[in-house]
Amino acid sequence: MVGPGTVNSTVTATSGTTTVVGNTTIDTGNNDGVRANGGDVLLDMNSPLATPGAISVLSNALSLHATSGVISAPRGINLRVSGRGQALYADGGTVSVFAGNVTSAGIGKLAGGTAGLIQMANIRYNDPALSSSMQGSGIGVDGTARVELSGFNRLYIGRTGNSFGLGVQGPMAKAVLSGTNQFTFQQSGAMGVYLYGGGQLEINSPLSLTFNGANSIGVTVDSGSNTQVLDGITANFTATTGTAGTGLVAQRGGSASLRNFVVTGPRVGIGVWVAENSTVNLTGASRISITSPTNAQRYALTVGTSMAGVDAIFGTASGTSVRGGAVVATGTLNSTGTLWSNPVAGSYGIYAGANSALASVVNLTGDTIETSGAGSVGIGTYGNAQVFVVDSTVRNSGGADAIYMRNFGSPTQATDNNEVHLTNTSVIATGAAYGVLSANQSNGWDNVFSMRGGSLTTEQTALYAYGPLSATVQDATVRGDDYLLWAANIGATGEATLLDLIASNSTLQGDAGADSAAQANITLQAASHWTGAAWNLSNAGIDATSAWSIPQNSTVSQWVRNDGRIEFLPPVGANDYKFLYTTSYAGGAGSVIALNTYLDSDGSPSDQLIIQGGSASGSTRLDIHNTDGPGALTFGDGIRVVSALDGGTTAPDTFFTSAPVLAGPYAYRLHRGGYAAGDGQDWFLRSSIDCNNPAAPSPPCPVPPP
Repeated sequence: MVGPGTVNSTVTATSGTTTVVGNTTIDTGNNDGVRANGGDVLLDMNSPLATPGAISVLSNALSLHATSGVISAPRGINLRVSGRGQALYADGGTVSVFAGNVTSAGIGKLAGGTAGLIQMANIRYNDPALSSSMQGSGIGVDGTARVELSGFNRLYIGRTGNSFGLGVQGPMAKAVLSGTNQFTFQQSGAMGVYLYGGGQLEINSPLSLTFNGANSIGVTVDSGSNTQVLDGITANFTATTGTAGTGLVAQRGGSASLRNFVVTGPRVGIGVWVAENSTVNLTGASRISITSPTNAQRYALTVGTSMAGVDAIFGTASGTSVRGGAVVATGTLNSTGTLWSNPVAGSYGIYAGANSALASVVNLTGDTIETSGAGSVGIGTYGNAQVFVVDSTVRNSGGADAIYMRNFGSPTQATDNNEVHLTNTSVIATGAAYGVLSANQSNGWDNVFSMRGGSLTTEQTALYAYGPLSATVQDATVRGDDYLLWAANIGATGEATLLDLIASNSTLQGDAGADSAAQANITLQAASHWTGAAWNLSNAGIDATSAWSIPQNSTVSQWVRNDGRIEFLPPVGANDYKFLYTTSYAGGAGSVIALNTYLDSDGSPSDQLIIQGGSASGSTRLDIHNTDGPGALTFGDGIRVVSALDGGTTAPDTFFTSAPVLAGPYAYRLHRGGYAAGDGQDWFLRSSIDCNNPAAPSPPCPVPPP
């Protein structure tokens, strides 16, 4: 039996069981407080061998140190360490403390282990309500050690820099958390949970991480995989100044799966950071909220450093200028059901890409991305990024873009296509925000965007491109209130802008066009319908099942290939008839152009197809809709419906009407060629009168007999 009273030497058990009774203080200075090295030590404040009372262990080394044997404190204990001391340490034995008040006044920590087992329950560590100015790290597990926390544990991690809460190092090391565990970090540069080299963490109940200092990291997974799903971690960053915090970092080939992961607080710069061929899987109802306009950073453990020791574990810190719900740089993020919220100006919901030949991959299913603020972006991609979004919502309110794709011209930066693929996903951009902005300066690589199902709507331009962009939409709706698409002059290194949009069974709305040195093409197929004007659009193709509705004068600079239907929307005034200009036109069998015409005398207004310098060929039916014209005889060329300018030509059988167009007693028929020089390639409607029609005027018809 040891105690009661004060003991100034290490209590060591080399065999059997040594009991320390109540009302005992063990104060050993720079030596271990209690050591199990072949025997067991029972610290029992309610032992019947003496009057019940508190047991306290004070040491600048290891307060409870189990090498071989068991140290147990089943009814509570007070532990205080100073300097480089650790309160609980196992290098082969077992330390079990059930209820304890532990303080650290140095750079040491609560517990460390390289082998054996440490069990803790109902621990208060550095509780500011009981002691002030405490510091030190939390728990470090290395080698083959195992640490178990249960009950209600409140751990306050030190006030000096770069402390960590729970570190697990190596594939044989493991920490198991049950009950209620609350970690509060009182200094800047803190690391909440750090798993290195395959160190294992099992969480059986929610884990709370609160960071009161700036520049801190919630969870880091480094150079290994954690096999358990980490469920119910909340990282709360409460600082109001300084460098922003990061919720989760996976780096150097790290891999982790988290469920119901929450990142919140006023100082969050990055929610999830995936780097260097690492992987993060998010499931459940995870919520990532970005709140800080300042940049965040991450820390990397120094190889050869043991988390079971007391020296600083990190050797390098790296930052990024990107602020986002997720930043994926040469890694993979898989997320299901996550809410990504970012109201910070100039930041991202999801950002993927890096200067690397390795792909940056994002897979989202059932997620919601909400961004706002000047210059904000919903999904941003760069370089070799591959983003796949399914059954999700991307919303940007008043920012820059819902989706921003960029690829630079340097061969060290552009190493593959930059791709975004959406399935059954809604993209909503309001205010100043564009739908998709593509800036591609790379030579030989495309930016690739696709939609299958879902919708893309914006008050600005739905698809805006600098440099090559290939876009396909299927079973989808795309609307741009300003423009459906625009191809802009690139004005920098890289290939000229070529924006190709292929739509299948889709509805498109908005104008489309290109700057002078750019090209934009639209292909409609599989029952697609586009409503919008063309402004220097390069080429337009309409298959037999599709239609293009034209609300304003339009120009297609190269060719129109029409196997389906082109229709001019009805005029809203006497001067609202529209022209479609193109260099060449080809009409397939069954193709139709529907024109609005005021059926009256020569020169009456009508929509027109205008061929400028090229040719019109094929076979197209003109569907003439009378806009309340009363009908009249034409005496000259009639009403022009197709023009050929600047040497343009039209083949003799290119256009036809299925029957005369009637207006009162007047029948209008289609004719090729006018009477004036140069009008031989134009097409006109000329009328005749049916004098048997009761409405036929007299003259020219004879007066009917009385």
